[in-house]
Amino acid sequence: LERFIDEHMRVYEETKGEKIKTAGRTQPRMSDHTKTTRVTPVDLTVKRIAPQAIKEDEKRKGDSAIHFYRTPGYEHRGLVVKQALSARTEEALRLEAAALFTLAEHMTSGRNRVPAVVLYDTEGKFIVQERVYGTEALQAVLNGEKTFSQVLADTDEWLTALSNNPSKQNVTVGTMPLYQKTINRHDYFTQRRGQLPSKHAEVMRVLQERWARFQTTEPVSLITGDFSPIHFFYAEDGKRYGIDFNAAQIGSKAEEAGLFLGNAYYHAHRTGMNLGDVRNDIATALEQRKF
Repeated sequence: LERFIDEHMRVYEETKGEKIKTAGRTQPRMSDHTKTTRVTPVDLTVKRIAPQAIKEDEKRKGDSAIHFYRTPGYEHRGLVVKQALSARTEEALRLEAAALFTLAEHMTSGRNRVPAVVLYDTEGKFIVQERVYGTEALQAVLNGEKTFSQVLADTDEWLTALSNNPSKQNVTVGTMPLYQKTINRHDYFTQRRGQLPSKHAEVMRVLQERWARFQTTEPVSLITGDFSPIHFFYAEDGKRYGIDFNAAQIGSKAEEAGLFLGNAYYHAHRTGMNLGDVRNDIATALEQRKF
């Protein structure tokens, strides 16, 4: 995966040229007025890209920030800037830039898409990308616009587009993102609540003693590594977007689908949805081979 990232970032920087290398390096000196209005290097860079850009919001979560802009007169209706504020999030940002640039070859046109990368600033540690206007899948279900079975059918189409050029690879289950995430969550609950209930301990024993060594050969490609109903958007123009590739990995469509199902159930529980209906929707989608 590291070789994959390094190669694609090298190609990305070579093809994008000076626009990437200089963004953020030659920022004009801020005047006293600029300081009081809190114009940041991110704002200045966005203004260079889209002179009429209007900042609408900024959200901070831990050691990262997301800036939202409306961009009248620009090719994209709006822009989003993801900014790393630590070495850890800088690596995640680098991973996302590599993934989105790679997927741009076949997923920035048609119905199933990822946001287009406008600029990746290696010095300023931020990525500028197309802003998606629409409704996340979880909210569409909560609004009554979609059922989970419909969402699963739509995400299956999106995942098929995502993995349209897979390669065969021997995979050990113990290295798969879905397996690792399961183990990490069990570890988290063990630390928070002490000893696991006996049935969970048995699950862990099977996972660690049997499944961790199981090998299979299946198609693998670039996947998000954390596919979820809050990362799948129905855009206002009818297109469907998957967002958030900062955990991108090489894996299988089945892993990504499994992550989506697990996250769907988690968010359904978190938002107080009828879990019986969610189970039925998931069962219906699986029976009809839509997911």
